[in-house]
Amino acid sequence: MDVQDVAVIRWPQYASGPQVQEHVTDEGSKASSLAKRIRKAGIDGAMLEAVKDDMRLGTSALVLLSADSAIDDVAKAFEGQAMELIRSDLSVQQEDNLRNAFSDHPR
Repeated sequence: MDVQDVAVIRWPQYASGPQVQEHVTDEGSKASSLAKRIRKAGIDGAMLEAVKDDMRLGTSALVLLSADSAIDDVAKAFEGQAMELIRSDLSVQQEDNLRNAFSDHPR
């Protein structure tokens, strides 16, 4: 899977709203700041705000920017986790395929 950037957004029970978290990629490198990651990879602040607006207290969201990833690879990477696709820039058919792939993998 060719992941270009990842942002994790958490809304803990004790917090008044969602919070963007620092992350470590598979390669082990830690981004120095959210602004740097956004400028470099193309995840924009408007996307993060839109995802925050869709969240509920006690949930987390993963914003994943990927190029040419196979849907099965994405689903396999999150196997065993309860997943819900809340926003994407995929086509309707690609979204349906991703939702089906999530449901095909055991939780």
